[in-house]
Parts: sequence; structure tokens; C-alpha cells
Amino acid sequence: MFCKAKKKAAWFVVPRVNGDIWFEVLKVLKGNAVNLGLEGKTALVCAASKGLGRGCADALAGEGVDLVILARNAIPLEAAAEHIRGRSGVKVTTVVCDITTEEGRAAALS
Repeated sequence: MFCKAKKKAAWFVVPRVNGDIWFEVLKVLKGNAVNLGLEGKTALVCAASKGLGRGCADALAGEGVDLVILARNAIPLEAAAEHIRGRSGVKVTTVVCDITTEEGRAAALS
């Protein structure tokens, strides 16, 4: 493993078992946050009630992005929305749907 750094970001390069390279971007170096220019935009995040979807929603909210978050189960989806709202203050809209169906896609985009 080794680390590379630039003025406002750093990343670690870690060889994976299959030979691919994994980059983990660290947002803070020397107290300066990286501005990704996403503040005020809106993102649609699928499977956002837990796991990677929730992690993506949390990260986007941390950048000031308003969210439309989707999941099939209302209870964990609402819990995720409340958590994100409490931490970031961004607008979070929830849509309970199955994105793999035509009806779910229509609900997500309405």
C-alpha cells in the first residue's frame, strides 16, 4: 500500500486479490475539504435504506446535495431519511418502490 497526495486530496492505492486497484479518496487533508461542486444539486439514490446505497446518500448529503432516496421497504427508508436530514440538513424525499418494475421507475421519476 502507498499513499499519494495533492494539495486538497489524498488517496491510498491498495492492490486487490484480483489485481485491480482500489482508490479510497480521503476528503480532508491538512484541514481543507474538497469541493466537488455538487452543492444545491439533486441526486436520485436507489437502495438507499442500507448498505452501499445509504453510504452513497450519506456522502452526497455531506456535499450539500438534496436527495430523492428509493427503497422497497418504508420503515428503514424513513429511518435513513431522518438520519440524513438530522446530520446534513439537506432536503430528502423518500419514494417506496421497486426500481426493477415499470411502476417503480415511474414512481421514482414522478
